[in-house]
Amino acid sequence: MTKQSKWLMRGVILLLILTIIWMLYQTSFILQPVVIIIRAIALPFIVAGVGFYLLRPIIRWAEQKGINSLYSITIMYIVTHAC
Repeated sequence: MTKQSKWLMRGVILLLILTIIWMLYQTSFILQPVVIIIRAIALPFIVAGVGFYLLRPIIRWAEQKGINSLYSITIMYIVTHAC
């Protein structure tokens, strides 16, 4: 492939991407219920993931101190939900 044909291919791909974005913008009213459902489902998963990564070091520390993981998770659950 020559240098000129690579740039032509990149231009065509960019044009197709922009066309798809424009078409999605024009039909956003159709996709609005889908976006609402995805937001409703995604937010709890994001919050749970952040909570996991924030609380996991505390759970590991408690396990190293000899506390059973079930007890440490239960304690963390009570502490985080009491706030």
